[in-house]
Order: sequence, then C-alpha cells, then structure tokens
Amino acid sequence: MRLCKVEVFQANLSLRTGIESANETHMERPVTFVKITTDSVEGWGESSALIAGTSVDPPAAYITEVLKEKVVPSVVGIVRERDGELPDSATVTRQLLKDGDHPLAVACMEMALLDAELLEEKLSLPEKIGSNGTKVSVGTVLGIPSSRDLGQLISEVDRALESGWARIRLKVRPGWDVAPAFAVRRRFTDLCFQIDCNGSYSPLSVRSEIPSLWREIDSLGLACIEQPFAAHDLESHAVLAAAIDTPVCLDETLTSTAALERAIDVGACEIACLKPARLGGVAAARTALDLCGRRGIPAFVGGFFETGLARSVNVAVAGLAEVSMPSDVGAPLGYLREAPFSFQWGSTGVFDIPQTPVPGLGSHCEEAIFNEFATTVLTQDL
Repeated sequence: MRLCKVEVFQANLSLRTGIESANETHMERPVTFVKITTDSVEGWGESSALIAGTSVDPPAAYITEVLKEKVVPSVVGIVRERDGELPDSATVTRQLLKDGDHPLAVACMEMALLDAELLEEKLSLPEKIGSNGTKVSVGTVLGIPSSRDLGQLISEVDRALESGWARIRLKVRPGWDVAPAFAVRRRFTDLCFQIDCNGSYSPLSVRSEIPSLWREIDSLGLACIEQPFAAHDLESHAVLAAAIDTPVCLDETLTSTAALERAIDVGACEIACLKPARLGGVAAARTALDLCGRRGIPAFVGGFFETGLARSVNVAVAGLAEVSMPSDVGAPLGYLREAPFSFQWGSTGVFDIPQTPVPGLGSHCEEAIFNEFATTVLTQDL
C-alpha cells in the first residue's frame, strides 16, 4: 500500500451522565482521531486519552499535540524513506515506541495502520489475532452517586443486572467504601462485583497492621480490590495482597509489560486490568496477556469511555484466551450521547465474536455524526 494522506481530527463528545470516580467526575469526552488514506483503503485510529488525564496518563490535549508534532511526522518520514510504501503496523509501532512517543499516541496510530492493513487483506481484527469464534463476558462500571445515597446505588445495580451485565465494577473512595460495598453484598448475595479505588488510599508500607476497612471488605467475597494505592506504590499493594484473601488487581500501575512483570514479581498484582491504549496498542496488549498467561495472572480488558472504534478493538482483545474475567467493553451509547463510529457487538452481558467478523477493526465512521462534532486539526499530504 502507498500512503497518500494523514489527517488528525478532534471531536468534542459528551457523556450521558457524570461518572464520578475517586479522583474526578467525567462529563466531557473530547476524542482525537487519526485517518490514513492509502491508494486503496482508509484506516481509522482513536486516542483514548481523557480530558484531564489520570494519575499516569496525560490529558487528551497533550496526546493530540504528540500526534500532530511527533507521531504523524515520524510516520510520514518512515514512508518517504520507503518511496511512499507503507510498512506494516508492527514495524511502525516498534519504531514509534523506540523513539519514546507516548503509548496513548502510538496506540492511536497503530489502530489506523492496522485498520488499513486488515481492510486491504480482507481480514477482521479477531481473525488476525485469533479471538474469532469466542464469547466475551462483559461487565459494567458504576460511579459514585453524587447524593452518596445507598438506595440510589442499589437501584443502579438493579438496573445494571436487568441489562444482563456479567460483573459490576463499583467505584469507591475513602469515606465511600465499606458502607456501599456491604449494602450491595447484602442485597445481591451472589453478585460478581469488585471495587475500584483509583489509587485513592494512603500507603500501607509504613503501617504495622492492615487497617480494619480492608479486613471488613475482605469478608465480602469480592472478585477483587482494584488499584487501592498509588500507581508507583508496589510495596503497599504487595503488603495488602499478602494479608487478605481477596485478590488485589492493578490498573493504573500497568503502563507497560515491564511494569506488569515488576508488579507480578513482587507479589503486588494478582489480577491485571489491561488497557490496550495505555500499553501502546494491540501488539503491546497481546504481549502483556502472554505474560499473564505464563505467570498464571487472571486478566480483563479495561476501558476509557471510547467510541465504537476503539471499543471494537478492545472487544477483539477481550476475546483472547488469556482474558479470563468479564471486561469493560460495553456499548458506547451506554455512556456517550454521540456515536461517531459504529459498534456491532450489541449491549448485553455476553458478546459472540463470529468466525468471520467484519473486515478491518469492525467499526465504520458514521459520517453525518462525525462531521457534526469533529474538526480537522492536521492534514498531511504525501
């Protein structure tokens, strides 16, 4: 394939309701997209960066600048050295990560290149990576109610279960933890649910004993306790993991396969929440999942409130054999008001990936909606 043009777009989307976590409330959802045009096909990529970033991820505006100032010029330079021929996505991704470009930006470009490759080959992403013909168990996330009302929380869990979700991921923070977790367990005795702390608790490394709240939560039979401490604090996670029966899951800590391996080595990671975008794309996620498989670490795929484009990629990754827990890959219209890209997988708690899914990444641009919300921020012709 010969590369003809690269474009970068900014779409200003919004969430249906504010989703409050330990550190922020999500309302706006700006999304950056990359489109590559070749002599035969078009490929799309999506940046998963959030508007304000996270404790380990930079904000969306920063990733947009990295794409414009570094990633796109790098790809154009690679192509020009090859007299216009586009190398495979794996080659480009390795070079971009080697050059130190941010994984969130690299994942966006990898997605566009991979989409074009697959369309050219008339293959789907699940076929390419070996997740076709599988079932994906899907969970959902419930934010902290603005009212801090336990009755409202129970009603939200009821509605989520009526929708068929396989697992509930409950956001907590200091002061909103033991009471909501106990209330949910009392009402739903057999429910598979976990709590997600977003690194909001004080470290354990300087304490002589485990605080009582972790002992109380340990009695509830949760699927896991996710990221209780700061991303860099492996020691506290290891201390807690050794002291309680409930598995400790890491999310924000896992920014690379090397970070995952370090966490496993010190006993800080008993379950892995892997986000392909944070790791640097599909290839990086597959490497991380291979490591989880070798080390016996259960894993699931997390999300960043993506559109149907990136979420379709996550569904394909979630169908891999090493993903053994329900993943956060529900339909984007469950949380986004606008749908600039299609999502073919439905909205129930289990997705069936057919043997021969749609070629490419499995999502197409809804041009009328996209054009309403998106503006062009860069056009690079070759």
